[in-house]
Amino acid sequence: MTNLAIQAKTTKTAQFLGADVDISGIAGDWTLVLEVLAMNSGDTARFVFEDSDNATTTYNTDIFPGPAFSVSGQIVSSAPRRFTVTKKDFPNLRFGVTSAVLRLNLTEITGSSKSVTYQAWVEY
Repeated sequence: MTNLAIQAKTTKTAQFLGADVDISGIAGDWTLVLEVLAMNSGDTARFVFEDSDNATTTYNTDIFPGPAFSVSGQIVSSAPRRFTVTKKDFPNLRFGVTSAVLRLNLTEITGSSKSVTYQAWVEY
Protein backbone atom coordinates (compact mmCIF):
# COMPACT_ATOMS: atom_id res chain seq x y z
CA MET A 1 0.00 0.00 0.00
CA THR A 2 1.15 3.51 -0.84
CA ASN A 3 0.24 6.73 0.96
CA LEU A 4 0.08 10.10 -0.78
CA ALA A 5 -0.17 13.20 1.41
CA ILE A 6 -3.12 15.41 0.51
CA GLN A 7 -2.47 17.77 3.43
CA ALA A 8 0.63 17.56 5.62
CA LYS A 9 0.03 17.99 9.34
CA THR A 10 -0.92 21.61 9.94
CA THR A 11 -2.59 23.80 12.54
CA LYS A 12 -5.03 26.45 11.35
CA THR A 13 -7.01 29.19 13.08
CA ALA A 14 -9.00 30.36 10.02
CA GLN A 15 -10.31 29.04 6.73
CA PHE A 16 -7.60 27.43 4.63
CA LEU A 17 -7.46 26.14 1.06
CA GLY A 18 -4.95 23.32 0.66
CA ALA A 19 -2.70 22.86 -2.33
CA ASP A 20 -3.65 20.75 -5.36
CA VAL A 21 -2.24 17.22 -5.28
CA ASP A 22 -2.01 15.17 -8.49
CA ILE A 23 -4.28 12.11 -8.35
CA SER A 24 -4.31 11.34 -12.06
CA GLY A 25 -2.03 8.33 -11.65
CA ILE A 26 -4.09 6.61 -8.95
CA ALA A 27 -6.26 3.88 -10.47
CA GLY A 28 -8.08 1.08 -8.71
CA ASP A 29 -9.23 1.11 -5.11
CA TRP A 30 -8.31 3.93 -2.76
CA THR A 31 -9.12 5.18 0.74
CA LEU A 32 -9.15 8.88 1.53
CA VAL A 33 -8.29 9.71 5.15
CA LEU A 34 -8.79 12.88 7.20
CA GLU A 35 -7.30 12.81 10.68
CA VAL A 36 -8.11 15.58 13.16
CA LEU A 37 -5.36 15.55 15.78
CA ALA A 38 -6.34 18.44 18.03
CA MET A 39 -9.15 20.91 18.50
CA ASN A 40 -10.27 23.03 21.41
CA SER A 41 -13.49 22.58 23.34
CA GLY A 42 -16.30 24.64 21.83
CA ASP A 43 -14.73 24.81 18.37
CA THR A 44 -16.29 23.42 15.18
CA ALA A 45 -14.53 22.83 11.87
CA ARG A 46 -15.84 21.85 8.45
CA PHE A 47 -13.63 20.13 5.87
CA VAL A 48 -14.37 19.48 2.20
CA PHE A 49 -12.28 17.47 -0.24
CA GLU A 50 -12.47 19.05 -3.71
CA ASP A 51 -11.39 17.65 -7.05
CA SER A 52 -10.71 19.11 -10.48
CA ASP A 53 -9.55 17.71 -13.80
CA ASN A 54 -8.09 21.02 -14.92
CA ALA A 55 -4.70 20.95 -13.19
CA THR A 56 -2.91 22.46 -16.16
CA THR A 57 -4.23 25.97 -15.44
CA THR A 58 -3.43 28.31 -12.60
CA TYR A 59 -7.08 28.69 -11.69
CA ASN A 60 -9.14 25.52 -11.68
CA THR A 61 -12.49 26.30 -13.26
CA ASP A 62 -14.14 22.92 -12.72
CA ILE A 63 -13.79 22.36 -8.99
CA PHE A 64 -16.36 20.00 -7.53
CA PRO A 65 -17.01 19.38 -3.83
CA GLY A 66 -16.44 15.85 -2.66
CA PRO A 67 -16.64 14.22 0.75
CA ALA A 68 -17.23 16.64 3.62
CA PHE A 69 -16.85 16.29 7.38
CA SER A 70 -17.88 18.48 10.29
CA VAL A 71 -16.08 18.10 13.60
CA SER A 72 -16.88 19.71 16.94
CA GLY A 73 -15.62 19.64 20.48
CA GLN A 74 -12.32 18.92 22.10
CA ILE A 75 -9.93 16.50 20.40
CA VAL A 76 -6.54 15.62 21.87
CA SER A 77 -3.56 14.10 20.08
CA SER A 78 -3.73 10.91 22.14
CA ALA A 79 -7.24 10.28 20.75
CA PRO A 80 -7.46 11.75 17.23
CA ARG A 81 -10.64 11.49 15.17
CA ARG A 82 -10.27 9.75 11.84
CA PHE A 83 -12.67 9.91 8.90
CA THR A 84 -12.35 7.68 5.84
CA VAL A 85 -13.98 7.47 2.43
CA THR A 86 -13.38 4.68 -0.07
CA LYS A 87 -13.85 4.46 -3.82
CA LYS A 88 -17.10 2.52 -3.30
CA ASP A 89 -18.39 5.32 -1.02
CA PHE A 90 -17.60 8.11 -3.50
CA PRO A 91 -17.01 6.56 -6.95
CA ASN A 92 -17.19 9.80 -8.95
CA LEU A 93 -14.18 11.42 -7.28
CA ARG A 94 -11.83 11.84 -10.25
CA PHE A 95 -8.95 9.54 -9.29
CA GLY A 96 -7.14 8.26 -12.38
CA VAL A 97 -8.50 10.98 -14.69
CA THR A 98 -6.01 12.93 -16.84
CA SER A 99 -4.92 16.17 -15.08
CA ALA A 100 -6.99 15.36 -11.97
CA VAL A 101 -6.07 17.01 -8.68
CA LEU A 102 -7.47 16.82 -5.17
CA ARG A 103 -7.23 19.29 -2.30
CA LEU A 104 -8.59 19.64 1.21
CA ASN A 105 -10.42 22.82 2.07
CA LEU A 106 -11.00 23.92 5.66
CA THR A 107 -14.15 25.84 4.76
CA GLU A 108 -15.19 26.96 8.22
CA ILE A 109 -13.88 27.14 11.76
CA THR A 110 -15.91 28.64 14.58
CA GLY A 111 -15.66 28.90 18.34
CA SER A 112 -13.93 30.97 20.96
CA SER A 113 -10.37 29.74 20.36
CA LYS A 114 -10.56 28.59 16.70
CA SER A 115 -7.69 26.15 16.38
CA VAL A 116 -7.56 22.79 14.63
CA THR A 117 -4.64 20.48 13.84
CA TYR A 118 -5.20 17.99 11.04
CA GLN A 119 -3.69 15.99 8.18
CA ALA A 120 -5.00 14.01 5.23
CA TRP A 121 -3.76 11.37 2.82
CA VAL A 122 -4.92 8.79 0.31
CA GLU A 123 -4.02 5.10 0.60
CA TYR A 124 -3.90 3.09 -2.61
